[in-house]
Amino acid sequence: MKIRNALYGDIILSDVEASILDTYEMQRLRHVAQLGFVNFVYPCANHTRFEHSIGTRWMAQNIVRLSGIPISRKDERLLYLAALLHDAAQPAYVHITERLSDMGMPVHEDVVKYILDGTFKEKVLEIKGDIETPFVCDVLKKDDLDSIYEILSGKKAYLSDLIDGYIDADSLDYLRRDSFYTGLPYGNYDDRIFSSFKIINIDNEDRIGFNNSPDTINSILSILNARFTLRKAVYLHHTSLIADEMYITALKYALSDNTINEFDIFISGDLELLLTMRGSKRAKPLVERLLHRRLFKRVFVLDDDAPTRIRSTIEG
Repeated sequence: MKIRNALYGDIILSDVEASILDTYEMQRLRHVAQLGFVNFVYPCANHTRFEHSIGTRWMAQNIVRLSGIPISRKDERLLYLAALLHDAAQPAYVHITERLSDMGMPVHEDVVKYILDGTFKEKVLEIKGDIETPFVCDVLKKDDLDSIYEILSGKKAYLSDLIDGYIDADSLDYLRRDSFYTGLPYGNYDDRIFSSFKIINIDNEDRIGFNNSPDTINSILSILNARFTLRKAVYLHHTSLIADEMYITALKYALSDNTINEFDIFISGDLELLLTMRGSKRAKPLVERLLHRRLFKRVFVLDDDAPTRIRSTIEG
């Protein structure tokens, strides 16, 4: 299967990878925005977790091919499958929703396990009724499902590092993708990073490291700079942070009055979840504001490091 990608050109996927894209879990990601409410600030930032997943798969292949790290054909195949699936367990409005872990939200690793062992499928069918779309557990063999879980849960050493390390296929894609769709130049890091990956032994375990050369150091610095500048200009933009807080408050209301449950957040897309939350009397005014971009304005800005006395004075 050949997919045309706006950033990388044609991406070739195997038949198994193509079948994964057509599963319920992956198709849901078409409706989960990569950057949440950032499109309130950067109108073109409407890219989704679906295209990011394909991009992460391409980045994993790019690292393997250009770095020349020793990897078996079997592990390479599993790595690409895991890269495609690395965001399948993410909830709607992922970066915002993650903050509700103290309210009994399932943790990411548990949802990954549910997807791969069939529990997720059972829950979706229970809530939504019969669905003709196949699920991930329907299209992959058990041995592959078990191996992918080991990679995505961090138990497969250097394979896990390639997807979820400090510099990995995931971050190399989202930095470039977020930069492209916000129209900012910050994601243009040094491509020599791809040939810099290598396997190192730490405590008798193979892990991912980098070549010790001036070119590698410059490449890493360019990536760190991209992270810093995007974080400041995009991820922590005050307008999207205001929308985030409005959404979090509405979500808490909808959860507390049982308009939605914790699992709804993992089986719905962004808009679907917002429209469902509108059924909550307390959440509805906030949801309506979000749907029409009528955001609250800043009065005071507080952070966790603000002196207690100042915080208590401002908060009354």
